[in-house]
Amino acid sequence: MYHNTLFCNPAWKTNLIMDKTKLSVLSISALNIMTNASIAPVLVYFDQAFPEVPLTNIRLMLTLPALFIILSSLITGSIANKMPKRSLLFIGLLLYLIGGIGAGFCHTFTAILGFRIILGFGAGVTNTFSTVLISSFYTGDERMRMVGNATLVSHLVAVLAPLLAGWLAKFAWRYAFGIYGIALIVWIITFFWLPEPQSGNHGIIKNKEVMQGMNMVYIIAFNASLFMVSFYIFPTGIAHLINAREFGESQIAGLAASFSTLAAALINIIFTHVMKFFKKYVWSFAISLLAGGFYLTACTPNTLLLFTGIFVSGIGTGILFPAIMLRTTQYAPQNDASRSVSLVVAGSNLGQFLSPLFYSLLQRANTEMIPIYFDFRSATFLYVIALFISLLLLKFPLVRVQPLPTIEINT
Repeated sequence: MYHNTLFCNPAWKTNLIMDKTKLSVLSISALNIMTNASIAPVLVYFDQAFPEVPLTNIRLMLTLPALFIILSSLITGSIANKMPKRSLLFIGLLLYLIGGIGAGFCHTFTAILGFRIILGFGAGVTNTFSTVLISSFYTGDERMRMVGNATLVSHLVAVLAPLLAGWLAKFAWRYAFGIYGIALIVWIITFFWLPEPQSGNHGIIKNKEVMQGMNMVYIIAFNASLFMVSFYIFPTGIAHLINAREFGESQIAGLAASFSTLAAALINIIFTHVMKFFKKYVWSFAISLLAGGFYLTACTPNTLLLFTGIFVSGIGTGILFPAIMLRTTQYAPQNDASRSVSLVVAGSNLGQFLSPLFYSLLQRANTEMIPIYFDFRSATFLYVIALFISLLLLKFPLVRVQPLPTIEINT
């Protein structure tokens, strides 16, 4: 009797559908960071597999997808309202799967780069939809929780995927690309459990209000790009910093990267509480953590302080990036959330792609210091400037906009 009552309860069925939708949305988020991070441990094996390929070209395996994520995310944002979102997502997942595991079947390095380009096109779609779907299905505090949970999932996968890929690469470097098979699991989950998002239709929104919202989106996208330009010296340079300070072998560098990601994942557990507590000061708080963490990382005399700095900056990253994506969904016009999110995704990946070039230009001002020391201290200085600007803008904002009537601004 109780059994029949439970399964005939409409509320129970509704909750089950909602849980399946959440699982689908969160599964897409698992693909975000692992696009590049998961394959990083394999680069050392390519020196042996392709001895004729310069090291700079081998590193293209990490940076090349980011360039095509920019293009793909912008295309996704422009066509998302012109075709079923599920269909577009499935195309992206298929490209992600083919581009990811396809590289493991290649016999030339050029072919591998070709599949990495396909992976970038797929990731541009999935990265955009991981936030667009949250904006489509959830509002208010529930949206805030989902943004935090989505970032938590992506960071946890980013911790585990490189470890698994590195273990597989010990048998053969080709096996490491099998880690991208997770896209097939995500495809199955979303095919059966993800409903088609309804088109936003919340009444008439004035053109002026839409323009105000989009102006904020452009500013957020620019900030996301600057953040990645400054931050990306960490994943690309932490191994060199540890080596220069003679703190340990490459395993220490791998542990440092995982430690940063773990710190970001842990703070994402209480992301909603952090957002509610700091409110409009949350960006300034996150930037202050990044400035302090990078200072310890750049200037520390011992391993303990190094990992303390890495942990603190990891917390800052774990707050700032999801806060950026949350603000994007809050300011984005409801009927154009896909384009708004795609602009921010493109901006962050553009910053990632430009970061090595930016620090290379900065080196022209370095006359005495060891280059990697100079890079990390430059990043610290940039975050101090960013902190000052963020506090100044709280007092004198560049753009004054009223909250759009269809969104919730928690400031």
